[in-house]
Amino acid sequence: MMLLPSIDRSLLNVIHMGLGFLILFSADFTITNMQKTINASIHEDKPEYNIDGYVSLCLLYGLYGITLWLAPSLIAVIGYKLSLIIGGSSLAIFMYSLALERVWTAYIGIVLGGIGGSFLWAAEGHYLVLNSDEKTMSRNIGVFWAIYSASMISGNVFAATQFEGKMHIDQETRQRLVITMGTVALVAVLLWAFLSKPPGQRVPLTEGPVEALRKTWRLFCTKDMMVLLITFVYGGLQQSFGSGVYAPSIGFTREFGIHAKKLVPISGLIYGFGDSLGGVSYIILDRTGIKYTRRHAIFAGLLIQTIAYTSIYINLPNSAVFRETEEKAIIPSQIWLALLCSFLIGMGDSCLNTQIFPLLRDLHPEYSAHTSALYKFSKSMAMAIFFFCSSYLGLHLQLIIMFLFGIAGAIAFSYVDIRNCSRKAKENISIK
Repeated sequence: MMLLPSIDRSLLNVIHMGLGFLILFSADFTITNMQKTINASIHEDKPEYNIDGYVSLCLLYGLYGITLWLAPSLIAVIGYKLSLIIGGSSLAIFMYSLALERVWTAYIGIVLGGIGGSFLWAAEGHYLVLNSDEKTMSRNIGVFWAIYSASMISGNVFAATQFEGKMHIDQETRQRLVITMGTVALVAVLLWAFLSKPPGQRVPLTEGPVEALRKTWRLFCTKDMMVLLITFVYGGLQQSFGSGVYAPSIGFTREFGIHAKKLVPISGLIYGFGDSLGGVSYIILDRTGIKYTRRHAIFAGLLIQTIAYTSIYINLPNSAVFRETEEKAIIPSQIWLALLCSFLIGMGDSCLNTQIFPLLRDLHPEYSAHTSALYKFSKSMAMAIFFFCSSYLGLHLQLIIMFLFGIAGAIAFSYVDIRNCSRKAKENISIK
């Protein structure tokens, strides 16, 4: 039996866009994963540089979430291709700004990165839906997610080679990393310049920017979207922890000795491998005909992440989230267990993200840019709040909060999914 999906124009478009995200976020995820560690190293060399890594990520994702409300309006005016180009270029500038190691340039980069990211992700969801129908949506999302999540691997491999045997990240190493990553990001921008139009007539209703903003708000106020807000928030909490908080916590655990700093990018690499493998798994499941529901996938992801949260709770000290610490964990900290948890968090993340987009498409197929923006808005605001709180909440309390939100998010998703399946069943009966 053939497990690989057949290649058609829409799938080629999804692969084309996915390769751009693979390249761009090979750079971006590396910088996000290292943000706390890089900023702490700069502060050691330049005490006047007092930007906390978690605070900078909080500002970036906060601006990203706020400007997502304008993203559908922008797409309505300039289209998905230019939106992708603007978003990718803004993230590249954000990375280059870190190389100057000055407070004012860092804040300019944060503002541009946050705004650009909103246009990037709203355009991604829009283009993905334009190239999908009810039969190909799960396939396309699985393909895109497998390609995109592999981005967490390559950039972190480069970072791991740079940090070999280093207890402190010196200026030369920091600048070589961020300049290289910024240049890589520009390659993705160039790739998107040749993105093809979606095949067929799968184009949503044409609307002006004001109407797009009004429709986004009306969708946000619907019962289904309000319930799904809980799931969206959990998605933000677990992603911010997995991509920006957990790896630095490993790096701050001195019980890992001279390997601690090198483990930061390695953790990000393994997180990406788990995320990518999760996306591939759903492609294989669809091709083999194994029956499962979205709810099964969501609860499987919750179980996987619960195992990870419990293991992290006993394996890392509570204070590792803040700074270098000599504190001991509940058990002697084990490198293999820390990295296994990175893999499990990534797998759980893919379970959530590969199921949300098909549900959103079922709920409002003609308003892809709007629902994508709402999901990303809710998720990014949760990420911003979580990054801010990470400067004050201990690691163990963060894990408990994520576990509780995970349960609530899985229940909320199941409620909306059941309602949607019931509506579709009634529609099919009425047609017959």
